[in-house]
Amino acid sequence: MTFALSAPGRLHAVAYDIRDRRRWRRVFKLMKQKGAHRQLSVFLVRATPAQVTTLARELENLIDPEQDSVVILPVDELAASRFIELGPKGEMPGARVLIV
Repeated sequence: MTFALSAPGRLHAVAYDIRDRRRWRRVFKLMKQKGAHRQLSVFLVRATPAQVTTLARELENLIDPEQDSVVILPVDELAASRFIELGPKGEMPGARVLIV
């Protein structure tokens, strides 16, 4: 299942801290298929509730819960429209991006 940033659903920020390089690569590879890469371990994904549940399950299967952490944060449209991004501009659906 691949998520398009223009697809229906709510915008989510996915951030992770993976301690093992091999697990980190696996999570990164999965997330590259699912959303827009924003920073080293941060992605934006537009997904329905069912897709978020599936994504969480897939991520859970890739991480070591004793060492790694993943957060999936819903971003409402008002918050997305107020994003401030410094540095190279990236794709951010439904958001007004301010480059300073």
